Parts: sequence; C-alpha cells; structure tokens
Amino acid sequence: MFYEYAKSNNSFGKVDNRRVHLLDSFCYAHGNLDGVIVSGVDNPDQITNSTLREIDDVLANIVKEKIQRELSTDFDSIAKRLISNASIICIYGMAMGSSDKRWWKIIADRLKANSNTALIIYSYEFSKKNPHTPYSRYQIIQQEKEKFYTGAELSIDDQTIISERIFILKSQDVFPWKN
Repeated sequence: MFYEYAKSNNSFGKVDNRRVHLLDSFCYAHGNLDGVIVSGVDNPDQITNSTLREIDDVLANIVKEKIQRELSTDFDSIAKRLISNASIICIYGMAMGSSDKRWWKIIADRLKANSNTALIIYSYEFSKKNPHTPYSRYQIIQQEKEKFYTGAELSIDDQTIISERIFILKSQDVFPWKN
C-alpha cells in the first residue's frame, strides 16, 4: 500500500515543505500480503533449543534466509543489490531487532564502503515518544542509532565513521496521509 502510494505520487516524505524523497527502487525483503510473509530468526544461533537447531524442517521454516531459499524468491538478492548500489538507504516498518541482523550488517558494510551513502531510519519509537525537548530528542535518536549499531555488530571506530550519515526520522512523516 505504501509503495503504491509513493510510486503513484513519484515522491514522498515532504519535510518543511522543501525536501522530497524520490522513489527509485523498492523491495519487500520479508514478502508481502499478496504472497508469503517471512518471519522468524536471522540465523540458527538465535534458536535457544540446541536440538531444534539441528532439524532441517525447523530451520527451513523459521530461519529467514532459508525460508527465502525454500520459497525460491529473489527478494534477498534484489534487496542486497539495491543496498550495494544505493546512495540513500531507507528503513521503514522494521523493528531494528536481532532477527534481521544480516540486513544491518549488509547496510553497515555499504555505509563503511561508500562515504557518500546515507541511511534514513524511519522510527516508530521516535513518532510514538514524540520528544519535545532537545535533550529528549537527542536521547531517542541515539537510542535508535544504537539499535542499528548493535544489530550490525559495529565497533566504536566503525560507528564513528558512519554516525554522521545515519538519520532518524519519525515514521509518521514518511508518507503524507490525509485523514
């Protein structure tokens, strides 16, 4: 639904009536409502029960990368290609948790490899908390960045290299819905 809206309008995310993001490429990394939704864990190490970690049927149904292979979808390869060529990477509608660790690592690798690449994280937490002071705004932005750093397993040096190119925006601002 968001993709169709943005594509039909060719742009989205007006900020201060000056900046508009143009939609070029998009990928449902976790599937969509018209197909199979992919949910689960990032890798077998995230499965607490060591016996279940060894069962192929379990892995094929709860490890996201294996699910994509079983479904023979090309979402993973499309998303990886888009990230590897992107100058601006936007994350919307993802919880920034450890179950998508491989994506955070791929994005971090792109940011480290190309100093002209930026990351925009549209944060539900930022929208929900709606900070009203500079300090509370700073805190939520740092917390959201920290989620990314942790998920990507970035060293302090790597965090320093990319931190100025990570932008946290309120998720409610990405699409200008009118009620």
